Amino acid sequence: MNKFAQLSLGIVMSTMAFGQSETMTLAPAKPIDIRVMEAQWHPSGQAIIYRRAVDDAFGLGIYAQNSKEGKVVIPLKKDDNYDATWLANSRSALIVVRSDAPGQKTKSTALTIYHVNGDTQKATKIFAEIYENKLLPGVQIDRSPSLNHAIVTFRNSTGTFHKVLTLGSVMLSDSPDLDRASKEGNSGPNWSLDGTAIYSNAPTQGLRTLNDSPTVLRAGRADTNGQVVSSDSFSGTFTVTLSGASGFNGDVASSLTGLTFRLTPPMPVTGANVLELMPANPILRPIRFRGPWVEPNQNGPKVVPQTQSLSLKFDQSNAQDTSVWLTRGTEKGTPAVLVAVHVTDTWLAQAKNIVAYTIDGALFYRSIN
Repeated sequence: MNKFAQLSLGIVMSTMAFGQSETMTLAPAKPIDIRVMEAQWHPSGQAIIYRRAVDDAFGLGIYAQNSKEGKVVIPLKKDDNYDATWLANSRSALIVVRSDAPGQKTKSTALTIYHVNGDTQKATKIFAEIYENKLLPGVQIDRSPSLNHAIVTFRNSTGTFHKVLTLGSVMLSDSPDLDRASKEGNSGPNWSLDGTAIYSNAPTQGLRTLNDSPTVLRAGRADTNGQVVSSDSFSGTFTVTLSGASGFNGDVASSLTGLTFRLTPPMPVTGANVLELMPANPILRPIRFRGPWVEPNQNGPKVVPQTQSLSLKFDQSNAQDTSVWLTRGTEKGTPAVLVAVHVTDTWLAQAKNIVAYTIDGALFYRSIN
């Protein structure tokens, strides 16, 4: 089935190249899916998660490079909330979905977590519980920067508990060790130079909401349906300084619903006695801290999407449309390469090696060379 036949004109337009840069070229456009509303790249551009309309509802789809096309793997209701966290060293992600749970005695929410595999284009439900809204836990996912491994922390007014996605598994395991360490005042995770999670009992202050969930700030822009979307994949670090307190480190990462900012515990000093979570099982062991994870240098040329009005002419007729270009930098006169015409939204991978965009709801991508 070729669901893109009707969009052949869009593909032709997207492969046009006016005034291409000598230092940057784009591969031909490849289609992914139709009726797409928003998308989020894997940081390295290997795969993309997107939300699309499906009949009278919605769904989350996934596409990995070299797949035939995208595939919807998680059904969504109109008012469902969701977040996606990509896992390192894979083309997989954890998806947290929150849905209204009708038929309960009190107003309740169904909390569901899926493991989504981009290579197989399959979703596995790995957690599902219904909570009264007053007891609904906050969910924090901390993923290793280099291993296919993550820690899921649940917090509500009754306490904190943890589950771990271990290496080689798509299921979540309980971690009594982490639960006990948290009750004993250990904070984390920080990430070691090996990509393992580190917990320590160094004194720390944290910003908490009244239900003891991490303070989360969200930013983004709204689409025409009022949904908050991010126009680009982004991650980075920041520092917050509180009156009478030292600075706190933090991280920021994009999701399908915007940008999330979160404080992290102070990094232990190298050589300090800490607890390390074994990535192949949910057990803590005491070690001397070998040093923090260092992000690879990503100081390459900055690729920037630029929007510009375009005049199209045929014989005595003419029309105006919107075009999207990529430049290496924002300086005036920088050579540009045309991505596509009649583009609604654009999403650039963090690695700046691939760009996705929608034309009348159809999602395409082009690799950047």
